[in-house]
Amino acid sequence: MSRIVERAIRRAGITATSEPMDLFAADLLALGALADRLRRARHGDRTRIGAGEADAVDVVVRSGGLPELASLRGRPVGTVVVRPDREAPATGEEILRTAAVCRVALDVVHVAVAWEDIGIELAQVALSFGVDELRGPVGDGALRRGIPRAELEDLIRKAGREAA
Repeated sequence: MSRIVERAIRRAGITATSEPMDLFAADLLALGALADRLRRARHGDRTRIGAGEADAVDVVVRSGGLPELASLRGRPVGTVVVRPDREAPATGEEILRTAAVCRVALDVVHVAVAWEDIGIELAQVALSFGVDELRGPVGDGALRRGIPRAELEDLIRKAGREAA
């Protein structure tokens, strides 16, 4: 990580032990850099494609509101899936911020986004905010719905990651 990014994280005053509310108020790029550092330490550059465990926990993000994370604090969670609320969809910034906070503040193995809910472009950006899994239908060319696996793997490579 560059010295500039290290300085930005220090200046923002955030660490892996910061409270979620403090993280939500932190500089977005510094928060994303910290979350990405933690993701890289745990998973390297591997990105999972649509694993879909039954024990995954959805973190729903409403526009203008903070997601409820208190029930997830202090307990190990396999996967959290950050999703926008259907009635009051979150902005891209709110999705990225929530994904980063989940990576930094929770005892979570995987942080996922559902590309079908947020768009493939934002999902690709989320890979730099602590996300290590992209979920959504993956087609083989014969399916009408879904993105071809080869195209999804290419998007992951262009983000500097490797598909797992």
